[in-house]
Amino acid sequence: MLAGNKNFRFKNTSFNILTPQNNVRVNNLQFDNSVKTISLDSMAFAPLIDRDSFNRINIYQKDYMQFSTGKTFIYGINPELFFKDTIIFLKKIETNQAMLRVYKDKRLPANKSSYKPLPVTAIQQISKKISIDSIQVKNADISYEEVNEKTLMTGIVKFKRTDALIQNFKTFDINSNPELGSNRIVTIVKNTAGKILVSGQT
Repeated sequence: MLAGNKNFRFKNTSFNILTPQNNVRVNNLQFDNSVKTISLDSMAFAPLIDRDSFNRINIYQKDYMQFSTGKTFIYGINPELFFKDTIIFLKKIETNQAMLRVYKDKRLPANKSSYKPLPVTAIQQISKKISIDSIQVKNADISYEEVNEKTLMTGIVKFKRTDALIQNFKTFDINSNPELGSNRIVTIVKNTAGKILVSGQT
């Protein structure tokens, strides 16, 4: 129905997704198949418990994360490609005023039997086929807070009013031709003063 109906659209759709641990809230989701665009006013992800309770139920160190966005647009959706080859293909994701808070209590022991993969490896482990030409983040507010296991003091690093651009994001055929730029993920992160914080290719 969606792939063949160019006039298909919906709007003013808001919902919650509840899991045993987390809540995801989406506000005013809209889709217009004639222009292949999704928009939403905001999205928020948060654990159902506060971080002190989170630490009490965990045996090992674990990140406590909260995430939200403001107005977000997803351009160039290709429903035909999804229904034919189960590929999620998007031209561009643009999100404004994103917020990411990460907290870790290092007084808990580290779980040495598990590890966090590097970004490229993590992308390769995504089972769903996803291709996004560009992801643009505008005016983001990012912070990382940590309790030191030796000093018992809390440190925090903040990146305010940060812009980021990720190009050529793909989870499949990444190594089919490494010399082609379209198979390399390019990341640029900068603050509003224009200072580049991170720049690189993977």
